[in-house]
Amino acid sequence: MILVQGEEKTINIDINYIGNPDKTLTLISENEDLLKVEGMKVIGIKSGNTNLKIRDKYNNEIIIPIIITDLVTTPTLNEKKQFLPSNEYTEEEAHILDEILEQRVNDAGLKTRAGVVAAARFITLEFKYVVPYFLENGRFQDNGYSKPIDGEGRYYKKGLYLSEDKFATIKKSSRGKPAIWGNTLLELSTGKYRKNGLDCSGFVTWALYNGGFDPGDIGAGPGEWYIALPDYGKSQPLVI
Repeated sequence: MILVQGEEKTINIDINYIGNPDKTLTLISENEDLLKVEGMKVIGIKSGNTNLKIRDKYNNEIIIPIIITDLVTTPTLNEKKQFLPSNEYTEEEAHILDEILEQRVNDAGLKTRAGVVAAARFITLEFKYVVPYFLENGRFQDNGYSKPIDGEGRYYKKGLYLSEDKFATIKKSSRGKPAIWGNTLLELSTGKYRKNGLDCSGFVTWALYNGGFDPGDIGAGPGEWYIALPDYGKSQPLVI
């Protein structure tokens, strides 16, 4: 389990039993300086690694490793956030951020609307930096004007695009070398080098994909994506 510093989380446990045993459980923190326990609730106090013991009345117990981190914040509306710097995170930190995002989505419900909202809320309210605005380079589908390429995989990979190991499955880079978010990349539509990040449709696609849906390349224009979410109701074209 990963907790953000200052985050509170109630532990819900399913118990399988035979007969009528005493089902009382006790939560024990191995390091109360890092992790505080109040009944069935745990609170991340400061960054570090510890264990949470869950013990029953018969001295059976399980141990859950806990990571408390300050890599993100509790959901906060902060209009003064800085733009994401270049190479801000180590590979290990980037993977922890991905795990937190995945946990948020799973807690809300993978392949549900709430899961998509959890992904969007994570990158806008919990992630410490603003992801730069960067116009789309890559696309999955052939839009009639340019061939399908994976770009830098910005929209179509689980997690934040902050670790270079995500370059491994790139089929073809748009132009030049790939770049993680916050690092400089050539923006094909303007011919200028800018900080890599997400544009508007890229953000929507990213949130949907990390929430468990695969809408295809929404940013590429009309395609098969419009029938990908039938439970949302009948699609209506927007005409200006």
